[in-house]
Order: sequence, then structure tokens, then C-alpha cells
Amino acid sequence: LIMDPVKSQMKESIKNENLDLSVEDYSGTIMEQGQYDRNPGVAAAEGLENVLNGIKKAYDMIKDSDTRKKLANSITKLGNFMTITADAIASGRDQRAMANPDSLKDPLPYPELEAVTVDDEEEIAEDAKPDFLDLPDWFKDEKGTDAEYPTSKWEQAKLKMGEEYEVQIKLASESIIKDQIECGIDIITDGEVRRENYIHYHCRHLGGIDFEKLTKKTARTGNYDCWLPTITNKVEFIGSFLNKEYEINQSISKNPIKVTIPGPLTITDTIADEFYNDHKMLGVDLGEAINKEIKSLVNSGCKYIQVDEPLFARKSKEAIEFGIDNLERCFHGVTDCEKITHICCGYPDKIDADDYPKAPLISYFEIADALENSLIDTISIEDAHRHNDLKLLELYKSKKIIFGLIKVASSEVEEIDMIRDRLLSCLNHIDKERLIAAPDCGLGYLSRDMAMLKLKNLSKAAKSI
Repeated sequence: LIMDPVKSQMKESIKNENLDLSVEDYSGTIMEQGQYDRNPGVAAAEGLENVLNGIKKAYDMIKDSDTRKKLANSITKLGNFMTITADAIASGRDQRAMANPDSLKDPLPYPELEAVTVDDEEEIAEDAKPDFLDLPDWFKDEKGTDAEYPTSKWEQAKLKMGEEYEVQIKLASESIIKDQIECGIDIITDGEVRRENYIHYHCRHLGGIDFEKLTKKTARTGNYDCWLPTITNKVEFIGSFLNKEYEINQSISKNPIKVTIPGPLTITDTIADEFYNDHKMLGVDLGEAINKEIKSLVNSGCKYIQVDEPLFARKSKEAIEFGIDNLERCFHGVTDCEKITHICCGYPDKIDADDYPKAPLISYFEIADALENSLIDTISIEDAHRHNDLKLLELYKSKKIIFGLIKVASSEVEEIDMIRDRLLSCLNHIDKERLIAAPDCGLGYLSRDMAMLKLKNLSKAAKSI
């Protein structure tokens, strides 16, 4: 009753595809396992999970859109069927235990299932997103994060995906979450796979911003010119969206999910404005809108919320005058989560770029006192690309510090001993309980293999101390 529909579904899914998936042999192994187990339903459920993973792997490999739609439909249906099956098995076990408690003790051994033989270790060259997820982002642009038109193609790409959008997003998130857990990372993200970049995706969910009207602007203290969405009216909160994404991601992760949000000053620098002409007041409205989004996230159970403010490092004067006030506005009235801000010194426009004009490291010293006196719990800074004077850590008496120990746009893989040595040096200036190991920033320029190797080395180094 369980295997026949699955076998038919598998045959339909892989029809006309030369894939190494033997449905008959595979299902036979599952049923053979059931003969040795006092609870064949559990064995069958485990088999279903492996079949589902097999279909997902086939989905990753196939380029034909019609076949991909069939597979996406199979994944959804089989996932729903597995949920019903799991509930039924749990109910059956409970009933059997009440009738005969010994029936659940010491099950006989049975052979382990053989893994599906399709290889899912795809290479993701200079792209944070799995290659089956056909969404643009600025890591794919020929100018990288200095993209001239950073928002122009995302909406059309999403619409083109149609019903596949949510299926592919969930598959991509599952893959990225699994990779991070495998690497030993304790607090993880979904890789921001929905986003064309970390700023404008959030702006799409705010009122008062016109994504059809693109205005030319010079960004990042003169680093590059780009055409950006334009503020044409008061910026307002128009409804929560990150809470739904968080709930989906946390449901597939055993580790806590951190959610990242662009901060008011950083949004201000990366958007055109023909309404306010006042960065402070624009930041006030952005802060109030973000505050409502954060409260919705907290209500959904999110414990780690990070507001990204790399512009604090480029514009330390504005950060001190009003930027940190507006950052605090984002977290006003929020108590039941870790309040984090990330302040890196800027992304290069390509991997292994040597001459990209990053923000001055002295900025970290200039804003330290104001941050120490703020309501922020944890401050994330970079160090791997350019080492800080570690006396900086002594300026923070109460804050936790997320310390960058991996270069995010370099093909150099940091060795475990090198990372460990830097951590030990940090511990001469800050308590162990307040130091958190991390990359400098996101790993969007790195291949999957390289990103995982760097993360594994980071985790091994940190957990060796």
C-alpha cells in the first residue's frame, strides 16, 4: 500500500532520464528491511524519506522544465504523504505501547538502507545559490556587488518560476541549512536565497518605494554608480514577511536560525530618495518599519536577529550622530531575542580583488563607545581580510563580539591552526564567553566546496579551544 504509489511516482518522475535510480531494487531493500523490524511502518517511513531525497536529487540534475515541474509536484505530494504516514505510525506505536509495553523494546537488527546513488555535490561557482535556483543576485552580475542595475531582473525571474518558486526556495534552503550543520556551525541562516541582495529584497516589502522608477546614484562613498529604486512617498511597514520565511526555515533545522535585516543607514545609502532629502528622518521611518518586522519575528520564536549596518564603518560620523539611534529604534521594545548588528568594511566587486576600497579600520574605534552604550547585545565585525588592533575588543565591556576569521572573497582557505591562533590572541583582550567565531561577512563569491571547507576549519578551530 505504501510502496506501490511511490514506485509509480518514481517511475513517472525519472521517465526518459538516464539516472542511476533503480526503483525495484530500492523498494525491495525497503520491504526486506520491514521483514526484520517489529515495526515495519517505521522502516517504510524511513524508506519514503530516502525516496524523497532521491527525487530531490533528480530535480537538481534535470534541466527540462516540464520534467522539473513533475518532480516538484512529486516532492510536494510525497512530503505531505510522509507527514500523514509519520502521524499514523506515531499513533500506532502509542496504541501498541499501551496494550503491550514490551512490544517497543529491543527491536531486532535490520540492514541499513543503501543510499541513492545520484551525486548531489554540485559545484556552485561564485554563487551563494544552488544552480537549480534560477534567481538573479548581485554575485552573478559581471560587476559583482557593484552591479549597475542590482534590482532589475529579480521580479521577472520570480514570476517566470511560477508555482515552482516556493518549492525551489525550500529545496535550496534545506540544502544550505544542511551544509552549515554539517560544517559544525551552531547558529545558521537560510543563505538569503530568496534575495537579489541583502538590502533591496527587504525594501520590496515596504511602502513608499518604487521599484519601477530607477534613479542613478553614486553609492558607498563614491565607489561606484548604480540605478536604484526610488523613494517617492513616506516609507511604511505594510505587513510582515520575514516571520513566515523564518518559520519555514526553522521547521527544517535542528539549529537556531538567525534572520538578517538591512539597517536604516545602509538602506539610505543604497536607495534613491526624492521624498525625504533628510537621511536622519528617512532612517527614523525605516527604523520604525523594521521594528514592526522584528517584533513579528520575535512573536514567531526567532531568537537571533541581526540588523546589517556596514555603512557605520564608511560613515562613522553619521553613525554616531543618528545612525546608532535609528539602529536602536529597530529593536525598541524588543526583549526576547539576541539583538545583533553586523558592521563589515565592504564587499569587493569580485573574488580575490586586491585593490577594492574598503572602509577604514579606524572606524571601528570611532563608533565603539556609542555601540557599547547602546541596547545592542552583539556586534559583528570583520578581521580576516585586514587584522584589527585587538585593543579594540577591550573597548567593549559588556557586548558579545562576533569576530570575522574567514575571508569572504578570497580563494585562500584559512588553516585551522591559523584561525585558532587568532582566536587565542583575541582571548587576551576579551572573555571567552563573549567571543563568537564567524566569517567576515557572507560567502556569496565562494564555491560550495570552498565555503564548506572554510566553515569546517572555522568550526574545528573554535571548538578546539
